[in-house]
Amino acid sequence: MVSTPNFTDGTWQIASTLHINGAPFGDILWQNIADQSLVLWQQDGTSTVATDILPSVSDHEVAIVGDFDGDGRADPYLRDQAVGTNKVLLSSTGAITNSASASSIADARAATDLNGDGKDDVIYFINTNANLLIFEMDGASVPGTSSFASGYTTDDTLLAAFDGTDFDTFKSLWFDDSANQFDITNHVDGVRSVTDSFTVNAGNEFVMSGDFNGDGDPDFLYRDATGFDKGSIEVVFTNGTSEIGRAIYDAPSFANIQFEGGGDFDNDGIVELIMRDTVSGELTLMQALPGTTSSQTLTGSDTNDLIDGGDGFDQLFGLGGDDLIFGGDLNDFIVAGDGDDRVDGGDGEDSIFGGDGDDVLEGGIGDDQIIGGAGDDTLSAGNDTDILDGGEGNDLLTAGSFGGDHMRGGPGDDIIRGRGDRGIFEGQDGDDVLFGGTSLDVLFGGNGNDLIIGGLSSDTVFGGGGDDVIFGVDARGESDTNDTLYGGSGSDFFYLGNEDVRFYLGTEFATIKDFSTSTTTGDFLVLEGTSSSYNFVDQGATIEVQQASDSDVLAVIETAASAASVEAKAIYLG
Repeated sequence: MVSTPNFTDGTWQIASTLHINGAPFGDILWQNIADQSLVLWQQDGTSTVATDILPSVSDHEVAIVGDFDGDGRADPYLRDQAVGTNKVLLSSTGAITNSASASSIADARAATDLNGDGKDDVIYFINTNANLLIFEMDGASVPGTSSFASGYTTDDTLLAAFDGTDFDTFKSLWFDDSANQFDITNHVDGVRSVTDSFTVNAGNEFVMSGDFNGDGDPDFLYRDATGFDKGSIEVVFTNGTSEIGRAIYDAPSFANIQFEGGGDFDNDGIVELIMRDTVSGELTLMQALPGTTSSQTLTGSDTNDLIDGGDGFDQLFGLGGDDLIFGGDLNDFIVAGDGDDRVDGGDGEDSIFGGDGDDVLEGGIGDDQIIGGAGDDTLSAGNDTDILDGGEGNDLLTAGSFGGDHMRGGPGDDIIRGRGDRGIFEGQDGDDVLFGGTSLDVLFGGNGNDLIIGGLSSDTVFGGGGDDVIFGVDARGESDTNDTLYGGSGSDFFYLGNEDVRFYLGTEFATIKDFSTSTTTGDFLVLEGTSSSYNFVDQGATIEVQQASDSDVLAVIETAASAASVEAKAIYLG
């Protein structure tokens, strides 16, 4: 039974992203783990231009994929591990051909050209003695074999092989179980030497080897497939002998995005990463640029890039495309450029510029400056003191939990959310929504019809131009702190309660600095209950709005002509 391959139901797995169908692009070869059926997606970038059901054999899984006949097309190597039989699905003919068997104590671990004949050979790992068994391949035929000690133990794992010059001379990637690390290993005449060792983030498993930066040397892709950080990836870049940099994507930083693997899907000689939006299912290809522990300048392309600055004082430029950019540690300068970009500044005092497009920009820890630019952007401050400016477009700005932030929406209908320490929030032009945080905030609506909610603290609110709705407290009236409110020009609504709750009971009250009682363009008070619940008392220089039952003062109005004129502008939610 053949169903539709997909990333989500657990029935299908990607067996290869190498060239199989002969077109100059990588393909996605799927295998059903229940019945071993094979389906090939012929790719042109992220577009699947054709779907083929390939011949398959029950109980034979794709163990490795390599070009075993030298025609430039990858051939799946199918193995029944339980009985040791092997078959090769030759892409040139589309037929499955029997190949030499290998004992069930042997695992087919890697395919690479070891003898320079232009045809990949198969490397087996013997589980009982840790020897390597080499199958010389000519299509499905095996003209010769050889064997030698790997230098590892039976608990270790061969993951990839490359740069072969003979059957016992090649480089490879291993997982050393006893040391819990990955080794880049060089076998010369069968003698092992480890040229570099490294670790990856917990939960990340090896996916594939490929040239991710076009330098001709192998790089290694790791992915968290099932853990807490599902869909995160780590690319370790090498010069064939040792690590030279990394690019890391931490999945929780941006919701609904996972990486599924990689392949050369545009025939440029560079392996791209496959990124999937888990909501829309849309696939995106990304090129990875690694950072190091040094300060550096990394410049992306006009396509989609994953740029990880790593440690150091970095300058990172995304240019065009929908980019993922990570500043890493220390103070970074990041320009995302055009496209719908996602930027995480990481630790340090970062300067982040979004550019055109709908960007997601996160400051991380440190005193950051974040500028959105054109487009509907999402800006998030981290801890410490940050400055955020949404720029043009309808933006969402969120303050950090600790540290005072200055957030400015810019032109457009923006949403600005305070969270923790005191902050200064400016809506500027447009119909904006501003929420204060838990400390002493100053909120400016700016021009436009704004909704301003002070939050859980004693706040100062300036409505600005336009017809504004102003809550000095939070919308449920739970804070009851002393707030100072300026409506500005326009007909503004000052909420002293809602249909359920009366605000400012007790010793706290709102001070309204510029209440207008004009019958045509004046302001309004919104109160819970009915008119009989309140008294409007002239105190000479001010008008007080008092609760009739106990004379508690809810608001002090400084600019009204008379108590009667204020009472005439009251709206009751009884």
